[in-house]
Amino acid sequence: MKTRTLILLALVCGIAILLAGGVFIFNVARNKESLTLPDAREVGTVVEVGPYRAGVLAVERREDAIVLSVKVVAGAAGLADAAEPWSLKVRDLRERVTVAGLPGPDCQGLEVVAGATVECSVAFAPQEGDGRAQFAAGDDQDAWFIEG
Repeated sequence: MKTRTLILLALVCGIAILLAGGVFIFNVARNKESLTLPDAREVGTVVEVGPYRAGVLAVERREDAIVLSVKVVAGAAGLADAAEPWSLKVRDLRERVTVAGLPGPDCQGLEVVAGATVECSVAFAPQEGDGRAQFAAGDDQDAWFIEG
């Protein structure tokens, strides 16, 4: 290929990249509401998240884990694992861990049948600082502020 052809191809690729970036920025600006995190709720609040009602009832910071005492009320659909929808972010996403001496039954592997209410504990790897506990059900999610 000639140098002139290569330069023209590079210019066309550059223009395509600029157009794609512009379209992306336009879409982000248009969908800003759906891309923002919900305001974090206070511990003790139970709210509707999709077909469930969920809430963080208490938080215990220990040397071996951050333990959340949570409540889950299953709607028409049950929940195969009560721990699965929960996540915790303190600086970065924390992994769920298994620890002894939980204040309630372990959510890990606990099945919640349709219409049932379960209060259990889910533990995450320890980390200093403020964070957000989050419950996600499909496209719906809610979060609770965890003071550190």
